Amino acid sequence: MPPNKKGGKNYKKGKHVNDEPVMYERQEDQIYGRVLKLLGGCNALVYCNDGRERLCHIRGSMRKKVWIDPGDIVLLSLRDMSGEGGAVVSRGDICLKYDPRVFQRLRDKDETINPKLFTTIEKHDSSTAKAEDDGEGFVFEQDASEDASEDSSQETTEARQIQATARSRLLDAARAKKEASLNDVEEDVIDVDNI
Repeated sequence: MPPNKKGGKNYKKGKHVNDEPVMYERQEDQIYGRVLKLLGGCNALVYCNDGRERLCHIRGSMRKKVWIDPGDIVLLSLRDMSGEGGAVVSRGDICLKYDPRVFQRLRDKDETINPKLFTTIEKHDSSTAKAEDDGEGFVFEQDASEDASEDSSQETTEARQIQATARSRLLDAARAKKEASLNDVEEDVIDVDNI
């Protein structure tokens, strides 16, 4: 075995791996996209840079090596397919996943990227959010706490009153039950002197 010229005993255990993410270039037939939903069977629904949603397939070389989650920025290779009746089916293949540390450099480098790809995906409770359409098919949720602040204060006072009445009814029922059980116990008591 040749001698180790690079380092000591544990050199090969991954301590000296380059941690800087790689910035990949886009070719002519490729497009940027953001994963909206994983569909199973190595398929994903992706919002592309041109404003369309495409059904994309994760390449076999990426399976079990690169894990893709909703919200990741990916590079797609487009397919030309025609469906039944000559209808064009928009599909693509996911070629690679960009590291989140590269997003800012990617945004600064390529001016043609749709800024909607870089918006943060947040999950809101449906009771506290309103849906708003921006005109291009995207539905953004806005926090409805500003509009509902007046309603919520009235609702909270009503809820507190209802809870207070419910508590008082429960306490009254518990007291009545306890008094009834004490009365039953007094009747069941046998006086030993009277026997």
